[in-house]
Amino acid sequence: MQRQAFEWLRPRPASEEERRLRASAPAPGREPGPGKEERLTRNAHAYTIAVGGRGNNGAVEGTAYDAIARLYDPWSRSVTEDIPFYVEEARRAEGPVVELGVGTGRMVDGPVPLVICPFRSYLHLQNDRERRRALGAVRRLLPADGRFVFDVFAPADDDIAETNGRWLEREPGIFERADWDTAARTLTLSVRGEGDETTTMSLAWLSPLEWRMLLEESGFEIEACFGWFDRTPYSGGEDAIWVARPAER
Repeated sequence: MQRQAFEWLRPRPASEEERRLRASAPAPGREPGPGKEERLTRNAHAYTIAVGGRGNNGAVEGTAYDAIARLYDPWSRSVTEDIPFYVEEARRAEGPVVELGVGTGRMVDGPVPLVICPFRSYLHLQNDRERRRALGAVRRLLPADGRFVFDVFAPADDDIAETNGRWLEREPGIFERADWDTAARTLTLSVRGEGDETTTMSLAWLSPLEWRMLLEESGFEIEACFGWFDRTPYSGGEDAIWVARPAER
């Protein structure tokens, strides 16, 4: 099932140092263009946004998304189901909103009433240590009545069987390939346009029970867990939309 990133903060122009670092980064290898005979006919779990890191000198490091910046909007243009949900959450907050994954972290001084992490961005974190560090940072941004809202997925067997190891045309002229590792619970996603370099990124998923335990261990209490952006309560399935608030100390 597809998702659309809702970007609350317009990204700032890259600095001269950032442009220099990106220009010097090794380019992904070129691969033969995937065939056009396969078109993805159902929604799959292959969309998210990047969380950029910082190097030792404080400069922003490149991400896998740099190589597909030109393709990003057309790649995700049909993914709009989550937008009304996050708009409603932001209006309810009546104050500044921090979205994780859209910048360098230069504008996240708290407290703020709402932190969001849409478009499955949290799945870029590969292990519980990274997940707990991020949750701790969110917790420090929130007042007692603040909320953290994010969406994740755990793929179904039929989703994996349909997409695993195949180049599929997601949008006209834009292809993606999902390589699933069910033992490690990771998705290696490759994306390219016609004549473009291939970019590859890795996502890692947890079960809903593990997400609940992780949130509670990190000082949150669960306000709601939805199975879809229409606020249907979670009752099993691939999608989980979490609403959490700081637990009383």
